[in-house]
Amino acid sequence: MPRKLRTTTYFVPSLLRLDQSKVTPGDAWTETNTWVALVEPGIAPDPCNDNSPPAALADLPNAFQCTGDTEQWSVIAVDDAERLGLERGSHALNDVLCHQVERGPTKISCFARGVGKFFELDVGDKREVLVSYDIPGCGAWP
Repeated sequence: MPRKLRTTTYFVPSLLRLDQSKVTPGDAWTETNTWVALVEPGIAPDPCNDNSPPAALADLPNAFQCTGDTEQWSVIAVDDAERLGLERGSHALNDVLCHQVERGPTKISCFARGVGKFFELDVGDKREVLVSYDIPGCGAWP
């Protein structure tokens, strides 16, 4: 069955993925942003982080926004991420940094220098794991 894009979401300012200025477990900060979702007709948009419904935009059909969505970010130790479900598999990754964000459900993203994001977990829900990579000049895994 072919898949069809049903929602496109934009974050203002752009959604933070990795903040390399905060690398010590326990570092914490707050981000506030607005998101705009364009949805296919008949598809309900996701709720805002506080579970309230997003506001319809009058000048753009099938567009909704949440203003002032607040996210609590923190750096967590790799050991803590492993207790929550981090899977490093057989990746021999060094210099790993994990961020945890409270954006509705808790999400953990782990990054390895020179590789990028290799693991993401929506705690109690879905898990994304990098299964292979190829770094020019360094080689491929596996």
